[in-house]
Amino acid sequence: MDSTWFKVISGFQNVSLDPDRKEPINQLIDYLEQKIKSGETAKLNFICTHNSRRSQFSQLWGGSLAVYFGLPIECYSGGVEVTEFNPRAVEALNRD
Repeated sequence: MDSTWFKVISGFQNVSLDPDRKEPINQLIDYLEQKIKSGETAKLNFICTHNSRRSQFSQLWGGSLAVYFGLPIECYSGGVEVTEFNPRAVEALNRD
């Protein structure tokens, strides 16, 4: 694997964010860099209340970006309440 992953992940440190949001993102960057540099797979779990849209889209985007950039990252989604995938979200994914 080349250093493309490092450039991509490190580039997020330069994104303009509210300082309260930037610290947790920097922690995530540190976690990803540590896992990847040690040859391990990073595991990300996206959690929202219902696990019907946001966390599932986050899982899909995260997983897609990991594949696109060749990063050893596995993505999962979960929620604190049992529900089904929102039908509008399913429709959005099925559109051309």
